[in-house]
Amino acid sequence: MEGSLRRILVADGEQDLLAAVEFTLRSAGYDVECVLDGATALAVALAEEFDLVILDARLPRLSGVEVCRRLRAQSNVPIVIQTVLDDEGARLRHLEAGADDYLVRPVPLTELVRRVGVILDGSPHMRS
Repeated sequence: MEGSLRRILVADGEQDLLAAVEFTLRSAGYDVECVLDGATALAVALAEEFDLVILDARLPRLSGVEVCRRLRAQSNVPIVIQTVLDDEGARLRHLEAGADDYLVRPVPLTELVRRVGVILDGSPHMRS
């Protein structure tokens, strides 16, 4: 994607958190689109090209796990779940639905940016 910004879709029902994530990712050099519910997230993710999708597990209108499942059925875009749900069952449901990573809040925004970079660019430890 040389010459263009990596595009990230972020879906979260909490406006304040969404704004903080958007600001942080934009500051790190990403092109970010934000939505407030799962139904919109799924529609936008399927209609446009994104390099990564970040979902809250507890989205209004369509849950994060359902967005993940439906999106994964039609796309190979990397999906990161960011949520307060900190139980093994929730983690497994999302990973089985196709999530590439699962982060439990509170997640330092610097860590989120680093994980996004690792997913998009690969681990520097794995490069030859």
